[in-house]
Formats: sequence, C-alpha cells, structure tokens
Amino acid sequence: MEHEQDTLPPDAPDDERLRLATALAHTNADLDRYSNACEHARQELQLRLRLYAPDHPDTLITRNDLALWTLKAGKPAEARNLFGDLLPDIVRVFGPEHHATLTARNNYAVSAGEAGELAEACRLFTELVPDRVRVLGPDHHETLLTRNNLAYWTAHAGEPDKARGLMDGLLPDITYMLGPDDPTTFIARSNLASWTGQAGEPAEARNLFADLLPDMTRVFGPDHPDTLAVRTNVAYWTGETGDPGQAKTLLRDLLPDMTRVYGPDHPDTLLVRGNLALWTSKAGDPGQAMTLLSDLLPDRVRVNGPDHPETLTVRNNLALSTGDAGDPAAARRLFAELLPDTVRVNGPDHPNTLRVRGNLAMWTQKAGEPGEAQSLFAELLPDITRVLGADHPDTLICRSNLASSIGDAGAPHEAYRLIAELLPDITRVLGADHRDTLLVRNKLAHWAKRMEGGEA
Repeated sequence: MEHEQDTLPPDAPDDERLRLATALAHTNADLDRYSNACEHARQELQLRLRLYAPDHPDTLITRNDLALWTLKAGKPAEARNLFGDLLPDIVRVFGPEHHATLTARNNYAVSAGEAGELAEACRLFTELVPDRVRVLGPDHHETLLTRNNLAYWTAHAGEPDKARGLMDGLLPDITYMLGPDDPTTFIARSNLASWTGQAGEPAEARNLFADLLPDMTRVFGPDHPDTLAVRTNVAYWTGETGDPGQAKTLLRDLLPDMTRVYGPDHPDTLLVRGNLALWTSKAGDPGQAMTLLSDLLPDRVRVNGPDHPETLTVRNNLALSTGDAGDPAAARRLFAELLPDTVRVNGPDHPNTLRVRGNLAMWTQKAGEPGEAQSLFAELLPDITRVLGADHPDTLICRSNLASSIGDAGAPHEAYRLIAELLPDITRVLGADHRDTLLVRNKLAHWAKRMEGGEA
C-alpha cells in the first residue's frame, strides 16, 4: 500500500524543487512505492524541461525512470508508449550503442511483453541480442539478461520448444559466469525444466526438476519458497508422466510443509491442495477428490472471491470428479451452472470458457443425451477452431467427441467417417504414440465394428 505523497514547496526556487522531486522519486522507487515514484518523476520531468533542454541527458534519464517505474507500477501499456516515445530521442542523443540506449530497448521489449504483445516482445529481443553481444560481449550480465528475456517471452508466446532450445544454449553461460549455486542459475534451470515439459517431454521435465531439488535444498534450505516450488513441479510432472499415484504421494507429503511455511490461505498452499485433488482423481479415487475439492471450494471463495480464475478452476475440477465418481447428471448440472460465470468473467472466446463448454457437452453425452451433446459439440467446434486453430489438441479432441456423439445418437457410419478424417490430422500433430491418437484409433475400430453389426 502506497503512502500519501510528499509535496514540493511551491515558493522554493526551481532548482531546489528539482532536487527534492528527484530525491522523492528515487526514495519512493527504492521503497517499491512506484505510483508515488511516478508522480514525483513527472514533477521532476516538468522541472527539468523548464530548466534544461529536452535533449539534456538528465532529462532523458528522467523519462526513462518514469517509463520504468510506470511498468513496475503495473501499467505496461502506458510504459510501452513512454519507452516508444523515448527511444528515438535517446538513440539520437546517446547513439545506438550507448548503454542507456540498449537498456531502454530492453525495457521497451519487456513492457511490450507485459502489455500482451508477445510476438512484438520476441521480435524486439531478437533484434537486441546481437547488438548487446557486439557491444558488451557474449558473457556480460546484461547480454545474458537479454538472452534470458528472449527465451522467457518466446515461451510465453506459445513456443516452449524454441524457448527450451534458447535456454539450453544459455544455461552453460549463466552457470559459468555466475556459478552453479547462484539464484539466477537456479531460475534458469527451473525454466528449462518447465519449458521441456511444456514442449511435450514430461519425463525429462520431472528429471530436471528432481536434479534441481537437492541443489536448491542445500543452498536455500528445505523451507525456502523456491525449494517448495520445485517440489510442486516434481509432483506435477511426475503426474504428467503417467504416474498419478506417485504425484498424489508427493503432494500429500508437501502439503503440511506448505501450510506450515505459508499458512493455510496462501495461494501456493491452495494450489497444492487443488493439485492433490486433481492427481487423487486421476489415481483412481474421484470420490476422495470430490471431498478434497468440496473442502477447498469455500476456502477459494473466501480468499479469492467467487469470480477468481482459481475458484472457477476448482468448480470445474469438482464437476469433473463428480462425473468420474459415477454421477454424470450431477456433473452436467455443475458444468451448466459454471458456464455462464465463466463466460461473464473470461469472455466467450477464452480457452477456459471453451473448455467448460466441451466438458458440458461431454457430460451431457455421458448422462445419456447424445443428441443434445451432438448439438453442443457442433456449436463448439467452429468457435474452438477459430480461437485455438485447427491443429490445437483441444480442437482435435472436440472433433473426436463430436464424432462419438453422432455415433451414439444413431449414426455410426457418419461417426466412422469423421473419425477416419481425424486420424491423420491427430497423428500428424500429436504423433502416432500419443494417448489421444491411440484413443482415436480405438474409436475408429469401435465404429467399424458397430457398422459391421448392421447399425444405420
């Protein structure tokens, strides 16, 4: 929480007011009171423009500080505009290879990414890396920072495999320059593990996190937040490798430590409780998962509010566990209640909204109404294709589920045709051995057998 701003003496000379405004701006920034820092930086800038030329180096530095603190105050779009306006002036005054210019370019790229312009951030960092290598050298800490930023925003732009490759090349340099036990090295190793998993190699991700855990425990201690985060990731990627029972065990062992260190209402504690329920269900005990999620939901509502994304996720998972526990009609009802809230909070095209629509259709089918499910899947497919793309895994699964609902509604020949069209696409995108590809192949055999049985 930021404090009331200090005011400048109105009758003091401008140079005295400038010194005070500068001191107040930097003091507030040092205290992480960035909104106050921005206000004083604006006052400082007005005074500098009055006393000095617009191209004075100190004026440009004040503009850079204002843009940076605006970013740190949580206003990335505004910061992006400030950096964008500043860059031509700072290049003209300082030159393209000056340290201040390169720093402003880095911060401009960060603000673009934080403002949601992920592809633009990647482009800006891609252009900046060779300039920093040429000016500062490949092993300079600011060069390493820019290379790290490029990898980070590449992952956030939806290219984890490319980000993994960038980090593979960067990690040895970070380790050499900073040492194996430096926190930045640990962050790089953690990011490499995460992006490896996101790129479709959960077993390798689990191994990387498992290798990281003893090093972080040794350096930071077992109760450090980063150590606990690595334990959470070991459990998650263990589950993703197809071992939900072990993931459940790891999370069950982790939860008391999270509660002791963070308290019961901390977001990370609540996240572990949700993950424990998820892997409990996938380990074959949806009834116990229902109990865990039913206990978690009121805590999420109390701590985060009813419209928080994590609260909506708990409601989604509770509905899934309810269906998996043998009550598809109740699951359908829970998803029907969840959908309007998800649309209101996230919008109709948000991936989570599309996922809830898919779950509603699936449990409608499992509740014994394939005709209604067919309509829901048919309405969903063009939307999910438009938003996520034709080759997105969720789009391919929607095509599979639509075909199944059509077959269950009495048209096995049409179901077979749709599944036969889907198989080469899902094989190309996910690979021949992916579990969803194997499921589609099994469905093709199922509908072929149903046709042989003489169904229409």
